[in-house]
Amino acid sequence: EVRQREAAASAAVIGAEYVALKLEDNSVNPYDRIQQKLFVDLVRWVKPDVIICPHPRDYHTDHRNIPELVIYISPLIGLAEWPTEHPAWQGSPAVYFMSTNSGTYFTPTHFVDITEVLDVKLQMLKSHASQISFIKRYFNLDMLEMPEVQGRFWGTQASVRYAEPFEQYQGYGRGNLTVRHLP
Repeated sequence: EVRQREAAASAAVIGAEYVALKLEDNSVNPYDRIQQKLFVDLVRWVKPDVIICPHPRDYHTDHRNIPELVIYISPLIGLAEWPTEHPAWQGSPAVYFMSTNSGTYFTPTHFVDITEVLDVKLQMLKSHASQISFIKRYFNLDMLEMPEVQGRFWGTQASVRYAEPFEQYQGYGRGNLTVRHLP
């Protein structure tokens, strides 16, 4: 409940609607049919051009399983034989992975200049107080320093002050690979 409130507060900073599937922590299972249907229905409802998810080599089990689940369900969003609350949708959202917390095991294919919005990112991040204290206690990392430090690192590679890196999933049928989906 605490994380739900924090995530909703973070989304409110930019006027976004917060929607959660409310799976228990450490329970994401890409092979669970119920979770597959929940994700398929969410994608059918939202009809996104892009899905941004954690990197498959991130530190948390859920973070590693979400991209596998997203890739697994991608072909199912257009199948009427897979009924959910929302009808089948013929879209093919591009899938991008975020950097791992440490930036290791990650090779960006795209960069987004975040120089003008770094303060907004920090304001959103501050909403996640329980996670900030947990990461500090468990990993001895200051989550409020990381966006600036990492943003500068990635920005140097992208020739801007601050950048956010992404790795595009290159699998067949996962968005038009000739189109730039990120700003």
